[in-house]
Amino acid sequence: MSAQQPKSILDAVQTHVRLRGDAEALSFYSSEKSRWFTWTWSQLWQQVQATATNLSSQGVSKGDRIGIWLENGCPWILTDLALQLMQCVSVPIHPATLPSQVVVQLTRAACKLLIVDDPTRSTGSDLRISCRTLPVADLLIGTGQKQKEFMTAKPDMTAVQTILFTSGTTGVSKGVELTYENLFSNAAAALDRYDFQQDELVLNLLPLSHVFARTCDLYVWCLNGHHMVCSQGKELFGEDIKRWRPTHINAVPVVFQRLLSAVTDGCSTLSDVTGGRLRHVNAGGAPVPESLKNAFQSNGIPMYQGYGLSETSPVIALEGASGTCPESVGRPLRSVELRIKNGEIQTRGSSVMKGYLDDPERTAAVFDGDWLKTGDLGRIDEDGFLYVDGRIDEIIVTVTGHNI
Repeated sequence: MSAQQPKSILDAVQTHVRLRGDAEALSFYSSEKSRWFTWTWSQLWQQVQATATNLSSQGVSKGDRIGIWLENGCPWILTDLALQLMQCVSVPIHPATLPSQVVVQLTRAACKLLIVDDPTRSTGSDLRISCRTLPVADLLIGTGQKQKEFMTAKPDMTAVQTILFTSGTTGVSKGVELTYENLFSNAAAALDRYDFQQDELVLNLLPLSHVFARTCDLYVWCLNGHHMVCSQGKELFGEDIKRWRPTHINAVPVVFQRLLSAVTDGCSTLSDVTGGRLRHVNAGGAPVPESLKNAFQSNGIPMYQGYGLSETSPVIALEGASGTCPESVGRPLRSVELRIKNGEIQTRGSSVMKGYLDDPERTAAVFDGDWLKTGDLGRIDEDGFLYVDGRIDEIIVTVTGHNI
């Protein structure tokens, strides 16, 4: 990066384009063409501008709320960055979301347009979508085509960038409103803790519709400028690891358990299974068994555990090379303040959400002044490490990240 620190996610991307535009940025597999592609930062930025231009031609303008119902991959990334360029509000929907829930989320967010990769998803007698749908293929162009540069003013960092609907474990799902500053500051602080170099190669598996991957894979990549590869999916994840030999992976614990199982079942080493270049991994989204961390550590691969919420963009605390402690979730990021009040973990800082969509009562209930009440029980030791001891409402989060 330049000596001058970026002011936003897109500012960082444009810096990479200006200073090292020919460096490898993004690799992805095209099912349509049955091959892998790798784009430089210049090629990526050209595609982002083209996607924004095409969205504009579809009647999308600043402030519009746009649904993203896409599988992981290059189209998801282009759409998200293009919507930032246009200063629209993205409403990501997990690919496996039930159609009935999609309708509810789009209606509650008052979306103007839904972008889909499979047009048949948005059709059917039982699906009454309240907005127009658009196949993502209609937005994309080939790398050989030239497009007029899409110009826009710098974003208002206090404006809402995205609306994320929670899984709804305590009733009706909540629409978490995160601003440009929320996501930017959290990604920047997470990058500091990761201590990445620009020669990293990160393999993305987790859904970008969830904030863990969106911040720790997508936006950390935008800020740091390393090479990121979009996995073909969990069925081919093992094959992708061997092909690309990543230096870092963010995932939920069950993914790392499967990698460890492959070692046991195949009589190989963890280095064989992962390609031999992993410098560290980050496990989040669910509690991490100490036995799993120890197994990776014994193979020379530190496993850093993190903790956070959708409402905090999401990372609150994270282990790193600067410090780990058994059974803790690390120390708070530099942009995060923590306190324990009546046994509950509470937090404040630049990554805490603006509030819940059209729900002032719920928003007020989750704040104690400017401190966000996480609903989790915890403690902080004398060295600043955070320990999560359970939920106040006794919800259990499994190793797959599901709530019970």
